[in-house]
Amino acid sequence: MAFVSAVNWGCTRKKSDIITTFGTYEVSSQLTLTVIDDGGIVRLILKDYGKVKVDSADIRPSAYQKWVAYVSKDGALWFDSSDIGLYAWLPEKSGYRLVTFRIGSPLPAQIPKPLFEQLPSSHKRLILEAHAQKKK
Repeated sequence: MAFVSAVNWGCTRKKSDIITTFGTYEVSSQLTLTVIDDGGIVRLILKDYGKVKVDSADIRPSAYQKWVAYVSKDGALWFDSSDIGLYAWLPEKSGYRLVTFRIGSPLPAQIPKPLFEQLPSSHKRLILEAHAQKKK
């Protein structure tokens, strides 16, 4: 199981790889994820060696809904919110590519198991249905 360090108030503490609270997380020796409440909107900022690679300002999930973030071992940033659904920023040679998971569309990437286990049952059901369509 992977761990991230949460850096808050000048102290470091271990957290699981699932992120459900605001703060700054050292995901690896090079990646840092900052999750902030930006006026009622959850905003994710993923930095690689201090350089911003992902800024989620465009997706605008509500800070008042249930949400979860996860950074996989390959550096992909995953985010699910009960109001807007599942998004992923997948690393590529030229940067990160935003992927939106929509009802009825096949899954463009494998959803990490630790994240999948945290999703609401309604989102799990839609993902499993999409995965079944992909196999057809």
